[in-house]
Amino acid sequence: MYKEKSKEVVEINYCYLLNDNINKVIKDLKEIDLSKYNIKTIIIKSNQDKILLDIDSNIDDNFLSTFNYVDTIISNKKIVKGKGFIEEVIDNKIFKITSEAFFQVNKDGLLSINKTIKEFLKNKKINNVLDLYSGTSLWGILISDNVKEVTGIEINKEACLNANDNIKKNNINNVKVINGDVANYIDKFKDIDLAIVDPPRSGLDNKTRDYLKTINSQYIIYVSCDMQTLRRDLIDLKENYDIVSINLVDMFKRTYHCESIVILERK
Repeated sequence: MYKEKSKEVVEINYCYLLNDNINKVIKDLKEIDLSKYNIKTIIIKSNQDKILLDIDSNIDDNFLSTFNYVDTIISNKKIVKGKGFIEEVIDNKIFKITSEAFFQVNKDGLLSINKTIKEFLKNKKINNVLDLYSGTSLWGILISDNVKEVTGIEINKEACLNANDNIKKNNINNVKVINGDVANYIDKFKDIDLAIVDPPRSGLDNKTRDYLKTINSQYIIYVSCDMQTLRRDLIDLKENYDIVSINLVDMFKRTYHCESIVILERK
C-alpha cells in the first residue's frame, strides 16, 4: 500500500479489499526471494475462480512451481502459462480481461450499474449511441441488445484490442470501437440518441463537455468514480440537460469512494 497522502510504500500481509485469490498470491510472493528475479512490477488480477499474474521480468521453473495454481502467467511480456487472459461473464456476455486493460473491479457493483442502465433503456427507442472512454466496450456490449448501433472511443490500445475480441466473442455486429483520444474524435458525431460517458477521475475535458452540449443527445448516462469532477461537469451541463436520476453504488468497499450513475435528459 501507499502511506496516506504520499508515495511511501507500506508492506502488507493481507488486504481486506481484495479477492482472496489475490491475497493468496501476495502471501506466496512474500515467501520467495524476489530479488534474484529483478522484478519491479507484478500485476495480479482475479475473477471468481481464475488468477492472472503478469511479471515484468524473466522467471524460472521454481517460480512457476510456486504458483502452479495460477491459471495464466505472463513473464517479460511473454505468455508462459495459460491463455494470457482471464474472462468474466456479465449478463450472459463474456469479457476478456488482460493485465493492462481496465475492467471494473467489483462484479456485484457492476451488475447493479448494468441493472440501472437496462431499466432506463427499457421501452425506449435508441438508435445511435456514443460510448466515450469505452474501455473494453463493456457498456456498449451490455446494451447492444437494446439499441441499434454503438460507437465507442477509447485511447488505450490494449483495451481496444480486448473490445474487438469481446465484440467478436459475443457475436455482436452493432458495436464498433475507435482507438483514439475522445477529445480528438468527439466533434465528428451528430444525430446521437444516447451518450454514455465513463471518464477517469479527472472527468470530462473541456472540449468533450462543450461538444456534448453541441451534439444535443436526447440522453446522457454519466458513470463516475469521482464526485467532485462529476459535480463540476453536471453544473456545466445543466443549461442543456435535466437530471433524471442519480444512483450510487458501493463499488469500492471499505473506502470512502463511491461510483455514481447519473442519467440526464435533454431539456
